[in-house]
Parts: sequence; structure tokens; C-alpha cells
Amino acid sequence: MFIINMRNKVIAVSLTVLLLVTACTPIKGRLDSKEYDEYNVELNVDTSVPWPDAPDRIDNAFRASLLDFAWDLFQVSSENEGNILISPASVFLALGMTYNGSDSETRQAMMETLKAADLSLQEFNEACRDYISILRVMGGKTELSVANSIWYRQGFTISHDFLQTNANYFDARFQSLDFGKPAAIGTINKWVQTQTKNTIDRIIDEINPLTYMFLINAVYFKSDWKEPFDAANTRAKDFDSPDGSITVDFMNRTGEMDYFDNKGVQGVILPYDDGRFKFFAVLPEVNTDIRAFIYELDGAAILDYLMSVKRQDIVLSLPKFETRFEDRLNDELSGMGMAIAFDPNRADFSLMLDNPGKAKENLYIGEVRHKTFCRVDELGTEASAVTSVEMRTTGMIAEPETKLIFDRPFIYGIVDEVTGAPLFLGIMENPLEK
Repeated sequence: MFIINMRNKVIAVSLTVLLLVTACTPIKGRLDSKEYDEYNVELNVDTSVPWPDAPDRIDNAFRASLLDFAWDLFQVSSENEGNILISPASVFLALGMTYNGSDSETRQAMMETLKAADLSLQEFNEACRDYISILRVMGGKTELSVANSIWYRQGFTISHDFLQTNANYFDARFQSLDFGKPAAIGTINKWVQTQTKNTIDRIIDEINPLTYMFLINAVYFKSDWKEPFDAANTRAKDFDSPDGSITVDFMNRTGEMDYFDNKGVQGVILPYDDGRFKFFAVLPEVNTDIRAFIYELDGAAILDYLMSVKRQDIVLSLPKFETRFEDRLNDELSGMGMAIAFDPNRADFSLMLDNPGKAKENLYIGEVRHKTFCRVDELGTEASAVTSVEMRTTGMIAEPETKLIFDRPFIYGIVDEVTGAPLFLGIMENPLEK
């Protein structure tokens, strides 16, 4: 039997990885919005070109980039206090769009941060397109959407090539707005609400007078468990949070499950109904500092844990929780190597401009804002993420019974068996804190 007790800090690691089981048809449906189409026609940017069929797998070098970036971002984000939940996939794709507008030292720094040194820009873009295509192949009751958009100030002389590249490889929609009017904020946030099924209501609170552009990614995931928990078996139990013992509702299930015990680190993997997505939870040993535990690991170590599973009869107790997280990622990304992109005097995003040689102002990243949501209950999991990159201008068994009770901080996630790349990574310290 398998029980995970959580009495200390919980690391919530949501890794959503899609397992491709069938080929998909070319993705033709961009964001269904006539107003976007009409404006894109004015810009002479073609957003109707169908993508190739989703490949069976993503490029190995790109997969390594995703995994390395995901764990690096998770490690630096874990320096925040309390519950943590990030979507490396969302941040990666938002920065990927931005990467296409960078040049010189800024491009080099972003390439290193994205762990893309082994890929040319063309290879990187094609791999991002393939990744998005794979993520959009779904089955069963699983919902997964990935959407990208670019919003820029009216009158901004944006590069046609920059927009066309992001349309071709990131399926990005774009629209100019009068940033001086309050309605612009509502328009952008409405898009966020729509893409996240109202789980995240806004990413923009105000628009700085020097803001020229927002590049935004949204990810939404929802799926039922392959074997749901019986709500009648949900019981209140103690959870050992950093601030003391609290009482939370635990879901309980007994039966054969994928379980691992690797050098005292226990974990469980629970499939969703389509068989391609899996949730995992990792429970360090008692009295382990959860953040110190994270820093001792890398993405490969987590995969090693997941690869060491065996089928075993388990008595599982997992807390229900709903968590939200928000962070300004400037410091984290600067620490990962792209500080130059936030420097008004050194950043080079001239490839976003129509006439970069004649530009009187310099573009730089003013803010990277990230919001996430996750709910885990008896039926399944719902999770979403939004990442906004704001561009500013300088001018303007027969075996012994095993018990696993998650009653102290633990690591959890949703894993894709094909790409192995995370959609979400997080830390859960208090299941009652929303």
C-alpha cells in the first residue's frame, strides 16, 4: 500500500508531457477571431498557412533545452516563499517569440538562457512549432490548449518579418491597440480569460507609457483521472506545513499503482484518462528541507525517479488543493543569463522594428510576468498558465504493505511520456492556501 505524508514543505512540480499515440491532421485553426484576421490582412501577414502534421517526437536537442530550462527556472523560482507553481512551457514559448526579435549579445544571452546553443534559430523555431503541434494532439476527456498573441501600441513600426515568423512557428495572433485607452487592458485580459477558461482573469493591470508591446503565451490543461478518487473516501487529516500542523481534506485510494522508492524518496504516478498525461508526486524523506532537496537535483534526477517505478499495491492519501501563483520573473531570468535583455542601455531587440537602423529608441524587456493556477481533486486536474513579456522603449501486493501519505511538503507534477518536457512545476507548502 502507498501513502505519502506531507508534514514539511511541499514541492509541487507539475510536469505535463504529451504522449503522442496517433498522428494528427495539419493544424489549421489559429485563434478564431475575425478582428485579428482583418488586422493581420492589413499587415500583409499570412496566418492561414497550415502547419505540418505533428511529428512522433520532438528533436532531441530541443527536448534537452526544454528540460534544462524547466529545471533551472524551477530552482531559481523556488527561492520564493510559500507554494510555488510555474509553467516552464509557457515561459519558454513566450521567450521563444521574443527571441526572434533579439540580435547581437542579447540574442546570445537569450539562446544560453533557453539552453538552445545546439540549435540554429531556424531549428529552434521549427522545434517550437513541432512542440506546440504535439501538445495539441489530445484524446479522451483531456483538454490542452496552447495559444500565443502579440499586442502592440498603435503607430509602432513593427517588423513584418518578426510578425510573420511568430505566426508561422508559434501560431501567434497579433493586434495593435491604443495603449492610452483603458479598453486596451480589458481587451488583452479578455483574451487571457478565454484561453484559460476563466481560471486566470488578468495578466495586465496597467500599461506603462513606455510600453510598446506585449508577447503573451497561455496554456490550459484539464483532464480526469483514469481511476477517479471516491469522494466518499475523502477524509480530513493533518498536514505538516512550515507554519505548523493544519487540517486538510485528503483523497484516499487503495490498489495497484505506479510507485517508486529511490533512496528514501517516495513517489506515485497517476495516469489521466487519455493515457498520455500522468500526474506525479514526489515525497522527500521526513525532515528534509524541500528547497535544499530541489537544489540537489536536476531534471535528469527527476526523470530517474519516474523511470524507477514499479506496479505495487498502494494505500494512497493525497491532499486536495487549489493553488495560484504569480511572479515577476525579471530576477530569475537575469540570474539564468539574460540580464542584458532587461537593460535599457544594452538590450538589442532591433529585429522587432520595421526600420531598426533608423530607430530613435531602444527596446528592452520591461517585465516578464507569470501567473499559474492548479486544482487537484477527486475527479482530476485543471491547470493553466499565462506568461507576458512586456517590451518597453527607452524613449517612451504480496509484498509488504506500503503506505504513502502526502501529509508534508511534496513534489507533484503532470508528466508527458513522449517529450518529457514540463508544462508546470511548483512547490506546495499549504494545501489550504489559495
